[in-house]
Amino acid sequence: MIRTYDAGTVNDVYPRLVQDLRGAPVVNSRNGYTREFHPCYLDIVDPVNCYVTSYGRMINLPFALIEVLWILSGDNSVERPHFYNSNIKNYSDNGITFNAAYGYRMRKHFSGVDQLHDVIEKLEADLSGRQAVLTTFDPMFDRASKDTKDRACNVISMFLYRDGALDLSQVIRSNDVSWGLPYNFIQWCSLLQFIADYLKVPVGHYYHLANSLHLYDIHEEEAATVQPFNLMDFVGQIEIELPNPGNWIDTDDFINMVAQYEGGIRKGQLHGTALDNLLNDTKQLPYYWREMLKVFVSYRYWKQDKQESEAFKYAASLEDGPFFPMLMKNYWHWRIKKLDSDDRRIGMFMDTIQTWLMNIVGSPGQVEEVRKWIYEESKVVAK
Repeated sequence: MIRTYDAGTVNDVYPRLVQDLRGAPVVNSRNGYTREFHPCYLDIVDPVNCYVTSYGRMINLPFALIEVLWILSGDNSVERPHFYNSNIKNYSDNGITFNAAYGYRMRKHFSGVDQLHDVIEKLEADLSGRQAVLTTFDPMFDRASKDTKDRACNVISMFLYRDGALDLSQVIRSNDVSWGLPYNFIQWCSLLQFIADYLKVPVGHYYHLANSLHLYDIHEEEAATVQPFNLMDFVGQIEIELPNPGNWIDTDDFINMVAQYEGGIRKGQLHGTALDNLLNDTKQLPYYWREMLKVFVSYRYWKQDKQESEAFKYAASLEDGPFFPMLMKNYWHWRIKKLDSDDRRIGMFMDTIQTWLMNIVGSPGQVEEVRKWIYEESKVVAK
């Protein structure tokens, strides 16, 4: 029987979904037993608020953002996302590319047809038309006899302009509620925002249909700690904007340019004054893209150079929106909380958080709520 959920934001639905799945029927899989809803349908009213910030499920923000850029640019390389998530290489067949990279399937895989551009052209020609569809499933490359670690889970995206806004219906054959769904929300809601901004129309609903939405047994302990928390209620949202919407050549060049900047940041080739000038260039880079690049800069100092002071400095340059608290939560749980209590980096970290929160959030009570969320101080285990 189909399970349906109507919600304002992903943070309204995600904790309910996880807790409900804990009591779902058990279904065996090749990766162990799962608890499964088949099928499951979600209606998200506000897809701009697409970052899951529930207690108990921390998102790797740099990886989530690189997936957005990776998809939009049509890339299928392992190198780019691997820097932000080393485990992802395990899903590549050759260590160089992925078999079912969504952006590549969307923009380059099918005899060079750019489905992203095609969807936009169809909507430009007939905004109320029903032909704006892109597919990421390929029967040749996802067939049973294909020896691959990477078959497409997201299979089709259908865009429809109704009631004065652009909706996206996303169909997923197999959806892991812990490792997959939070990132799928960001991927596809970002694509919806991108196309809506290009067309200069409002963002509508995000509809998510998973044929199998499941919770693996290895994630059941984590699932018991998932509780509601909507960070955006305290720090505001961040929405994708393009510098020259309506012009495809400029838009395509812009995405490629941002991808080149990310590569320069990741490889340490873009730094110093040139980097700081770029991050402050409000004419070339709209707000979302500047904030994205700041996250990448901060993470590069954090991971590659182990320079926490520089990582915190660039994190602190993030403006209102969810990226600063999400990134600092990553840093806390990845390394800082494991340091000796007298390590000076702990004080530096806490001072950076307190200063940013006081400047952006303002209210002492709300500052305390966000601070608790970063440190997961309010997390409890559900029965």
